[in-house]
Amino acid sequence: MRLSSNLLVSISSSNLGGAQVYVHALCVLLRSYNYNVIVIVGDKGWLSQKLDQIGIDCYLIPSLASALPHSAFKTLRSIHKLNKKYKFKLVISNSSIAGLQCRISCRILRLNSLFVVHGFSFMAGIFWLKKCKLFIEYLVELLTASHYLLISEYDLLLAQQYLSISPHRRHLIPNSPLISASSFLSCSDLSIKPSIINFLAPLKKCSSISDPLIKICCVARLAPQKNHLLLFRSVKQLVSVGYDVRLVCIGNGPTKQSLHKFIIINNLCKHIFLVDHLDNPSSFFQYFDAFVLPSFYEGLPLALLEALASNMPVIASPVGGIPALLLNFHEILPTSEKEWVDAIAMLHHQPRFCQLVVSAIRARFELRNNIHENQARLLALISSIIL
Repeated sequence: MRLSSNLLVSISSSNLGGAQVYVHALCVLLRSYNYNVIVIVGDKGWLSQKLDQIGIDCYLIPSLASALPHSAFKTLRSIHKLNKKYKFKLVISNSSIAGLQCRISCRILRLNSLFVVHGFSFMAGIFWLKKCKLFIEYLVELLTASHYLLISEYDLLLAQQYLSISPHRRHLIPNSPLISASSFLSCSDLSIKPSIINFLAPLKKCSSISDPLIKICCVARLAPQKNHLLLFRSVKQLVSVGYDVRLVCIGNGPTKQSLHKFIIINNLCKHIFLVDHLDNPSSFFQYFDAFVLPSFYEGLPLALLEALASNMPVIASPVGGIPALLLNFHEILPTSEKEWVDAIAMLHHQPRFCQLVVSAIRARFELRNNIHENQARLLALISSIIL
């Protein structure tokens, strides 16, 4: 079969996370519709391994993961070399750093550009840092005139309010699996370390309100954005007043060492467990009472959607598109450490309420989102940009 247009997809990190799962699904989808997909990443990891397994060319460009000013020139040079070979019709960039560098490169090389917004980074940090990030994003938008693919209504609102993106260049396609779950999970049989199995074994699902364990799971990169320390401090407080909490954090990233140090210093080794690499974390949701996500900023997290698809109660920070997704149930949208403690304790005291809430959320989401419609809209968008 003859492949049609060559598309370049970029992302800063290959470490397993929502954006990486999205890129993997996107590449599978595009190739199934006869596009030739080339991927560039800032480091080697889960995503690059998965793409190699399915025969998609993946190039390592370390400058994509660097925020230093000269890195943009290195990325430009690398994309220029690849473009001489492939003649790209469209560059689809993901993540803040890769998105910034690739959009600038596309402007200089006169390539079509689509930036997928997995949550605007200018919404995180202290006041002056937010202003700096917003100014950079505003300036890049003015200079590059790229198309924006927004995965939550909240991000669309931010794009309208803070950036001068014209209506024909901003496109809302809410985050949801781009391919069927079975297609993605079928390539996920990584062997699990015995220590992880030993930790998970006693966490069998128990519906009894007398069960002394509160079992929670967080699937997210170990990065400052994900705010794991807030979750760890909440667990520490609950343990200090007699709750037996077990938290499993699935993911890897730059904050792993500091988080591990916190666990050791606070004697939480029996309550918090860090799992480096688990290809299919949703298959272990059966062991837990709830999924938790304490991020500083998000778009519409895929891991949260997977938890809801598993009919799993969720607790998450009210950022990005999360409040609208969770129907603004304030009980499961904590902001302070005290509210997080109360929300996690609620899993033990009011399990029936938590299950009713997740059922309502799931029903609303399924009513408003359809995988086939999202696929069709995304493919139509790409075709319209290329043509």
